[in-house]
Amino acid sequence: MLKGLVINTQKNIYNVKTEIGVLRCTLRGKLLKNRQDITSFIVVGDEVIVEKLQNDIGIILEICERKTKFCREVTEGNKNLEHIIASNIEQVIIVCSVKNPIYHLRAIDRFIVSAISGGIKPIVCFNKIDLINQSDLESDINYFKKRGFDVILTSVLLKESISELKEVLKNKISVFSGSSGVGKSSLINSIKEENIAKTNEVGDSRKKGKHTTTSSLFYDLPFGGMVLDTPGLRGFRVVDKEDEVKNSFQDIQDLSQMCKFNDCSHTVEPKCAVRDALDNGEIDEKIYKNYIRLMKSLK
Repeated sequence: MLKGLVINTQKNIYNVKTEIGVLRCTLRGKLLKNRQDITSFIVVGDEVIVEKLQNDIGIILEICERKTKFCREVTEGNKNLEHIIASNIEQVIIVCSVKNPIYHLRAIDRFIVSAISGGIKPIVCFNKIDLINQSDLESDINYFKKRGFDVILTSVLLKESISELKEVLKNKISVFSGSSGVGKSSLINSIKEENIAKTNEVGDSRKKGKHTTTSSLFYDLPFGGMVLDTPGLRGFRVVDKEDEVKNSFQDIQDLSQMCKFNDCSHTVEPKCAVRDALDNGEIDEKIYKNYIRLMKSLK
């Protein structure tokens, strides 16, 4: 028996990286019988126990406990369910393009909430910065930095901050996530200095991105570590957990402990420590407004 890492899934086949190479695996009968949804039962990043059968063919016997998970909310029928995108990830590089297609702060916040909820470090990456004046980004960069999140500015065309991004990824298991067309695959190609991930142009219609990556796939990095390229995610929804939203706005969460009411919404209640801090300039108004909007969107 061997321990391996699921690096790609295609329908009923799971590519598992082991010490003897990559094995194309199916599920053991017991696992197959107990599965609820084969497309999400085993996900990229899962550590599994496999048995080699012949050549590069194997069978998955056991799934190891997940240390972290990166999730989104999906709707099946009348139910909203948690869908795991990847597991055992250390950090999520949230790639957003400054133009074509343009980013939205609340969309980035949803990715941050999902990362924190799953025990993963979020890093915000503003890509395609060659398309705008960097001073135009200052307010939004500070929006994330004031909340304690790392921010990287990149441009594949100008090779901007690619070396810095390599240092961030070095010896880590990371996932690149974001909307379609933001340049995730192009960044991975630039990091590895070879064209391994498929890329495409942004569609002309409403400047929305095209889906280039159709399934999640891990790549080994020459300087140590692994990076996962994921399909573009439009309309990313977080699992309905208010506590995780609060944890992604740590300053507001800390202040809320001093509010008069335990269930204070920080909007209309008297003796609200959060609104007092806002009035005193101790909290950035943009941070406050986006926190309120994100909380309301969950309800």
